[in-house]
Amino acid sequence: MPTPILVDYIIAETALIHSTEVAVASAALIVYDHVITFDQEVDLFWTGRRDASRFFYLSVKYVPLHTVIALRVWYLFTRNRQIRVFAASLYILCIGSTMVLSGTLFDQFFQEMVHPSLTKSPTIFALVYAPGFVNHSVLFSLKVYRFMTSDRFQRRSSLLKGFLKDLGSLLYTITALSLTNVAQLDIYYTGLQGGLVVGATIVSVCHALLSIRSISATLHVDPAWLLNHAELSRVQWTKGDSEGEIFVELHDAVSSSGSDFDGLGTPTKS
Repeated sequence: MPTPILVDYIIAETALIHSTEVAVASAALIVYDHVITFDQEVDLFWTGRRDASRFFYLSVKYVPLHTVIALRVWYLFTRNRQIRVFAASLYILCIGSTMVLSGTLFDQFFQEMVHPSLTKSPTIFALVYAPGFVNHSVLFSLKVYRFMTSDRFQRRSSLLKGFLKDLGSLLYTITALSLTNVAQLDIYYTGLQGGLVVGATIVSVCHALLSIRSISATLHVDPAWLLNHAELSRVQWTKGDSEGEIFVELHDAVSSSGSDFDGLGTPTKS
């Protein structure tokens, strides 16, 4: 009959194998996305006017620490400077706190990684991840608030659908890991080290930002205008055949807004 020490060893080895597999898959996804979008990134984010969206995008790409949700809040509250400052300050404070805690508790953290105990919850991880959890919880609450206070144009989808779609997967993962009995979880480190949820979110948000920048560069408009539902509600557009596809009648937009979109043709597929 296996001893408790042998059982812990087998579980730790299994966890390490699964964690490595997920981490490699996440890294491959992010690297592949870098390769296929690097030319667009150079054209749209490495040149031109410097702004906060560029800083957040490059942070998402190269320093993926709590940046994705901060970027979403920044774009959602384009007209509220106080909330933008609060989101940016919370983001910086969260990164600083994580670095300080990681440096202070590095020895204990390293020992837990080298000699894990799968029969009890490693509280040292809770301390290191606490700033990130606070950051995600507060900023996610701001996003839910923005959705609930939006006009009817944004309320065409239900609150539940928006909650499920709007980056809730990170909180669901944290909640699921918290409710699981660690002694019965044979791949505990998969949820902590794999990074698949974060990697997929990074790729999705970066592609959305590239699309917004590309459209704004083509039409010579401010990216914030594209995210303003009050402005977009005055544009003549219809849904396309595919999911997320729209057709914009540019001549109608020109006659109503006076914008100069000569030579772009009509209709335009986005």
